[in-house]
Amino acid sequence: MNETFAIIWVISGIVSALIVFLYIKIGHPQAMRIMTTVWTLTALWSGVIGLILYFKIGISNGMNMDEKGMKMMNMGEMNIKTDMNSMRTEQPFWHKVALSTLHCGAGCSLADIIGEWLVFFFPVIILGTGLTGQWILDYILALIIGIISIRSY
Repeated sequence: MNETFAIIWVISGIVSALIVFLYIKIGHPQAMRIMTTVWTLTALWSGVIGLILYFKIGISNGMNMDEKGMKMMNMGEMNIKTDMNSMRTEQPFWHKVALSTLHCGAGCSLADIIGEWLVFFFPVIILGTGLTGQWILDYILALIIGIISIRSY
């Protein structure tokens, strides 16, 4: 029974991640590129729950900052800093908290995925145990991914 549930959960995660990724890439880009990765990774580990959450709060409001997107929305020439900020709708507090948490969680999830594959091929032993080595490696990778994602803004 537990094995069947695990298989269903993994399959739902893969399918949900594919749906989110394709939806974003086919014509609904996120305002910040990093959020494409965040939402895809979130759907990968959370399955249908992440998919529902994406369609509830993750879909970008269409505010593309590039010239092509502005022309498509008939905005023409405008002062991006003032005009775009005045057009932006304020998100509820729980949306902001959820997005920040998912952003952080996606970085940690990516670090775990990379770290576990690394220790599978190259075991890391710290303080006489492999588990401590895995934890420390995952933590260091999460910090590195966090720094890289901040620099991508």
